[in-house]
Amino acid sequence: MAACVAIFVFIYGIMEKDFWWALWACAASFFVALLIEIIYATMAFTAMFSAIEAFSNLVSQMLS
Repeated sequence: MAACVAIFVFIYGIMEKDFWWALWACAASFFVALLIEIIYATMAFTAMFSAIEAFSNLVSQMLS
């Protein structure tokens, strides 16, 4: 996702401004999108693993 955002920002920057503005905006948008992506992935994996833990606790209670 971060790479796609950076490419689109770079293309927009080339059309609207100059090369160096596009390059700086591209780099900044890449790192912002990467940060958002890492936060989202962390939340998703935490939710998934807590759901797996809750399900395994339920199964172990049913079997005991």
